[in-house]
Amino acid sequence: MLIIKYFQIKRSGQYVAYLMIMRTKTKIKGYFTIMLVMGITALIFLWGAFSLVKSFSQKTNLDYRLSTQAMNVSRSGVQDAIGWFRRQTLQPVAVTNRDANVFTFPDSVFQPLYNVLPSMSDTMTPEDEAIGLVKEFELSPESKIWGRYEIKRQHTAYQDSLDPLYIPDAVHDVTASRIPGRSTGEGLAWQIFCKGYVYRKIDPQARFNEKPNKILSVAQSSAEIRRIALSVPTAAVILNDRNQLTLKNDADIQGGSGAGFGFFDDSGSPTLTGSGFDISGALGAEVDLVAPGPISPANFFDAPESVLRLVSDRVERNVVDLGPYPTMALVFINGNAIFNESDPLEGGGLLYVNGNLTISEAANFNGLIYVAGNAAIYGPAVIRGALVVGGTLLLDGTSDNVTIEYQEPVLDQIRRSLMSYREIKSVALEGKVQ
Repeated sequence: MLIIKYFQIKRSGQYVAYLMIMRTKTKIKGYFTIMLVMGITALIFLWGAFSLVKSFSQKTNLDYRLSTQAMNVSRSGVQDAIGWFRRQTLQPVAVTNRDANVFTFPDSVFQPLYNVLPSMSDTMTPEDEAIGLVKEFELSPESKIWGRYEIKRQHTAYQDSLDPLYIPDAVHDVTASRIPGRSTGEGLAWQIFCKGYVYRKIDPQARFNEKPNKILSVAQSSAEIRRIALSVPTAAVILNDRNQLTLKNDADIQGGSGAGFGFFDDSGSPTLTGSGFDISGALGAEVDLVAPGPISPANFFDAPESVLRLVSDRVERNVVDLGPYPTMALVFINGNAIFNESDPLEGGGLLYVNGNLTISEAANFNGLIYVAGNAAIYGPAVIRGALVVGGTLLLDGTSDNVTIEYQEPVLDQIRRSLMSYREIKSVALEGKVQ
């Protein structure tokens, strides 16, 4: 206050201005210092926050990678277990076709064994036989990261799932609860559980869950598998009724070592139009069949249509969505299927059409075709294997030859490659455990 008063007495603008400038500079200098401190503080805070977020993000990414790896390990175990079921010589894998003195209850037939030859061994060590199917493999040599999966077996008989002897996450025969009219022990449906581990192996002599080794992530997967049978009469063409067949001109049904045309009812004769058609077979040109008719998925595949859809390699609404036909696959068309020059039927396996089938000048197929509805095939077309049609069948060779040829080796290949045990994809359960 004294300095201000002094300025007023002197009335000197020059001095007052000078001193005011001095005072103004002093204020600016103080404000600058405060702002500088605040700025540095803000930068330190932001840097700390950034470091924290970065660290958290890196840990989250690491946890995600480890949990994903554990899930992949678990899923690989499920696929290995399915392979075990498919490799067994006696099919189906059931207690009903095993030695009753060795296999005393339904689940006991799942018994992976150790062998000194790695290529012949189902599990890693003799001790692992007590667990079930066990495998370990290296995931990252640099980080010493390993994967391990365990698929448990049920050791003792039990009354039901409430029995204390029941192991919930072991492999179980669930035939009775999945297939009406069938019994547990027939081995047609199995439930598989697999626990996958990702761990760091520091000491190879210690178990995966013993120090200094450290479990990094655990995941569990489960899947249900169904055995799909293939019960096809030894005939090139199978229909419900003899009068459902129409042949036009150069249409041939060649039974080879089997029959040409098989049917379950004889209420009339086939419709034959034009010339050049032929029906032949070592077991007879036309055969009245007894089993496994009438035509239905249950009689021919020992499974309902809904299960066939769930175990198929490809499920599409139409041929356009299917794209190029696979070489060997179980394909389910849930609707009408129309094959033509733009979308030819060139491949193999099992084709299930849940609707009507039309083939126009575009078929070279090795396998079994099952049609729930009607079928019309126009030449040129060659089908080697068998053709099963639930409705009417037209084979028209007017423009070019149509040939349906029974081939048992083709059907045997389908049994080996596509039947046996297949995973029902919609019931696969996956979840992170740790």
